[in-house]
Amino acid sequence: MVDLFQRDRSHIHVDKEWEVAYWSKKLGIPRETLVEIVNEVGPVVENVVRKIKSLH
Repeated sequence: MVDLFQRDRSHIHVDKEWEVAYWSKKLGIPRETLVEIVNEVGPVVENVVRKIKSLH
C-alpha cells in the first residue's frame, strides 16, 4: 500500500479512506472539505492546493 502511494503522490484518490485521511491531515482541512474540493477540481494535488489557497 505505501509503495504504491509513494509512486503516485500527484493525485488524491477519495475512494481510498487512508488517502483521504492522509491528505486532509497534510493539507489541514476536514475530510469532507477535501472530498468536495476533489469533486470540484479533480484529483490532481496541485489543483486541490490551488483551490484551498483561493479559499483563504
